[in-house]
Amino acid sequence: MPNLILHIPTPCTQNWHAFPQNATGGYCSQCSKTVIDFTQLTDKELYEALKKGNTGKICGRFTQTQLNRAISYQAPYKTKFNKILAGLIVLGTTQAEFPNEAKATNIEIVSNKGRAEHKKDKAQAQDKAKTDSTKFIEGRIVDDKLNPIAYASVTFKDKNIGVTTNNNGQFKLMVPDSYKRKLTIQVSAAGYEPKEMSFNKKQLPVKRELTMKLSEEFMGEVVIVRSDD
Repeated sequence: MPNLILHIPTPCTQNWHAFPQNATGGYCSQCSKTVIDFTQLTDKELYEALKKGNTGKICGRFTQTQLNRAISYQAPYKTKFNKILAGLIVLGTTQAEFPNEAKATNIEIVSNKGRAEHKKDKAQAQDKAKTDSTKFIEGRIVDDKLNPIAYASVTFKDKNIGVTTNNNGQFKLMVPDSYKRKLTIQVSAAGYEPKEMSFNKKQLPVKRELTMKLSEEFMGEVVIVRSDD
C-alpha cells in the first residue's frame, strides 16, 4: 500500500472556533462547505479516511504532526529470506552451467612498480574521500516534543540548492565549493515557523539538531500525495 503525504499549499485564515459545529467538523460560510476535523484521528484512521480522497477536494483541519510526513499502512512484515534464497538458487544454477574442465585460472603478475602505483592511487582516493566528507552540513529537524519533521525543506539562502528531510527528520547537504566563508541555510515546513542557521566554512563538517516551533492553526484544502517510498 502506498504512503500518503498530506500538504496544505494555501492555508485557510478563518477562525475554526467561530464555525458552527456539525457531526464531521465545522461549517465555513466563507467557502460554503464543511471543514472536516481530522485532528483526533490516529494514523490508521487518517489513512483509511483519505486513501480514496481526490487531490484538492477535501477541506480539513489537521494537527501539525499529521502534515508533511508519510502516513503508512502497516503491511505484514516480510523477511529478506526469500530474496536471499532466490539469489543462492540463481548462483547455484549459474555455477552448474559450467563443467569443471571449462574453468580456468587467470594469474595476474604485478610488478613492484605496479604495486607502488596502486598504493598511491588508493591513498589519493582516501584523501579525496576525507576531503569530501568535510563539505557537508547534516542534522535532524524536530518539533518541540522531539518528534522528527519529515519532508522539511533545507536550502541555501542565496542558492536554489537544497534537500528535504527523510521520515526520521534527517538531512545531509553538500556545500558547494563556491562558498568561501559564511553560508546560511533556511529550514521550512508547512505548519512550522521557518528558521535559519549560519555557519563559517571553517566549521565544516557540521552536525546539528534544529527544533522548529509549530504555527497556531493549519487548515484548508488538502493535497494528498501517494508515494511508494
